[in-house]
Amino acid sequence: MRGWPLGLLVAACTTGDPPVDTACDLTDNDDGTYTLDCPDGTTSTLYGEDWQPPVDTAVYATEVVLGDVEVINQRDADDLAGVREITGNLLISSSVSIDLQPLRGLEVVGAGLYLDDTPWLTDLSFLRRLQTVGHELWIHDMDALTDLSALRDLQGVGGLSIIRNASLTSLEGLQGITSTTGGVFLGDNDALASLEGLSNLAHVGGDLELLVPGASTLDGLTSLRSVGGSLSVAESTLLTELDPLSGLQSVGGYLQIEANEALSDIAGLYGLEQVGDMAIFRDNPALCAWRIEAWYDALDEGSGLDLQDNDDTCEEAP
Repeated sequence: MRGWPLGLLVAACTTGDPPVDTACDLTDNDDGTYTLDCPDGTTSTLYGEDWQPPVDTAVYATEVVLGDVEVINQRDADDLAGVREITGNLLISSSVSIDLQPLRGLEVVGAGLYLDDTPWLTDLSFLRRLQTVGHELWIHDMDALTDLSALRDLQGVGGLSIIRNASLTSLEGLQGITSTTGGVFLGDNDALASLEGLSNLAHVGGDLELLVPGASTLDGLTSLRSVGGSLSVAESTLLTELDPLSGLQSVGGYLQIEANEALSDIAGLYGLEQVGDMAIFRDNPALCAWRIEAWYDALDEGSGLDLQDNDDTCEEAP
């Protein structure tokens, strides 16, 4: 763990010889300082990144790490043994195999958690106690990762970005997520055939972008009720209908349905009451243009309809 201003914060407690391995309580004073209260009755004030432990104290790794952390080698991972919370960002990225089990006590990441370009990692068992990610959970370019089941305790997350994970077959493990303040992005996970792990997701605060070429249905989105930003379903070549979106009521930005080769039925969008920006339907060769127009006419509130290269030849139903 290196390359960040503060590094691993240590709790200084004078506990005698030999020292007693007991965690101290850390309090943020909201003024750039932190107070440590230790079980032996001692109290210390920490002054951000300038603080250093006194030389006459016993030093322990604390349960809380202040600031951003980077794990790129085994020593970085080992330094996080026993850590329960990281207040900033956590980046894990390594082209060579390392043991990430020292992180198994981690419960909270205050900012973003970035798992990036770690092609040997097959599972996330080292994150099995993770409960909260304050900003985005980013899982990109993890070629060997097959599932997310270890994340079953995760309940709070600012946003999701799951992109280019060639072996990922399931989103099971994300059922604890009911809403996000930011966006949700799923793209180019070629082996992903189901979105079932998102079955409890009801509200997306930002954009929702779905590019799921291996999925024939959006079956995991039956609880979705609102998207604060824009909604895009694109290049999802096996989709034939959007029925799992039937509970969706509002999209704050634009609605984009584009380049879905087999899509022929948009009845699942009839629950939508408003689209804040344009409704865009392009390059859906099996989708009758008159069906799109009929849907838009039934919409309570919209800002315009953009139709290009859908099926203009099909006959309108009587």
